Amino acid sequence: MPASVEISEVDCRRFHQVDDLFQLLDRSLPFSDRVIIQEPERWVGTTPHGLRVGANVFGDGYAAPMMSTIKSETRMKSVASFACDRATLLPATGAVITQDNGLVQSTVENAHYFGGVEFVEPYLSRKGAGLQSSYLNDLTDIDADVVTSFGVGSSNYGHFMFDGLQAAYIIYNVVSPKTEVFIATQKLNSWQRGILSVLGLDKRVVEVDRPTRFRSILGTTLVSMHISYTTRFCRPLFDTLRMNVAYQDTAPKRIYIQRPPGSTRAMKNQDAVEELLKSRGFLLVRPEIFDIRQQIGLFSNAQVVVAQTGAALANIGFCPPGCQVLEIMPECYFDQWIRSTSYFLGHDWKVIFCSVPEASRHGLTAGGKEHPHADFDFSVDIAELRRALDAAEECLVSQRN
Repeated sequence: MPASVEISEVDCRRFHQVDDLFQLLDRSLPFSDRVIIQEPERWVGTTPHGLRVGANVFGDGYAAPMMSTIKSETRMKSVASFACDRATLLPATGAVITQDNGLVQSTVENAHYFGGVEFVEPYLSRKGAGLQSSYLNDLTDIDADVVTSFGVGSSNYGHFMFDGLQAAYIIYNVVSPKTEVFIATQKLNSWQRGILSVLGLDKRVVEVDRPTRFRSILGTTLVSMHISYTTRFCRPLFDTLRMNVAYQDTAPKRIYIQRPPGSTRAMKNQDAVEELLKSRGFLLVRPEIFDIRQQIGLFSNAQVVVAQTGAALANIGFCPPGCQVLEIMPECYFDQWIRSTSYFLGHDWKVIFCSVPEASRHGLTAGGKEHPHADFDFSVDIAELRRALDAAEECLVSQRN
């Protein structure tokens, strides 16, 4: 067996199409690679409170990119499920390699942020315009059907919760009553094990630490970029996590999520922001110091959550519907995932855009690719923060009435 083979990139939507999810595991079909197209890409209106076309909701008056359309639409990712017999799963990225040496593109879509999959997956390298794999000498075989639950960046809390796991949870619950199936993951850390335990999946996990070929791999296009283009599939996962942990009526109603010390994207006037929030009855928390059950309980009664754009805002999934989510978004770190997630969770999303002086922007390099706005310093306009908090309180009064 040769030590390396050439790899071509394939779109799973070009696989043989079947009629329903159960047929993905039907090996009597004459095609080894199968797909069911579930939903196309969609755009939905998620108009935030106070939006005026061409102007910010709050902040210092310039127009942000997402304010440029009259309907203020946001993108939902397209969804497709696929199954590949005798396919291989790579441990660093969740890349799926079909038995005829095709790399399923949707499994590594996130990798372009790092210059390409060859920069984040040690078992793949670039060969001219194509790819070459070098995993065959380390390959192991497991005679089992698995649902993939991870992708590039799954060590990040937000990516773990959104990219892959949500779809894996749904597919597992659909097919497991009819056939024995497992959840394939990277090597897990304690907080990831905790999440799978609350979901009741911890006994069904296969942890992958080397290239592994399975009898069949079931995956979805949500394993990459779902956090950027959230869909309604975020609801079942968070609803289950909330329902499996007791609601705490003594939990705080107003929460400010602090970023860990030494983080990039530093808020220069953090002390002033925290002082105002404490005066308005907010509890200041760092969710990463709690286990997942404690985090769910902590957010289970929240009426208002304030935080800077970042992975910790995934915790709004544990808040009751109607929560006021106030996102502090630096102008050069534009993102929409909390906005669309709030839409699907039934929350009311608000945003404060903050100016970032050019001199304070610091670039980072990953995979030979420059990310000029990955690290920076910024300040929050305290008057605008006060105004945004007033608007959130007004919305709560309106809900009660």
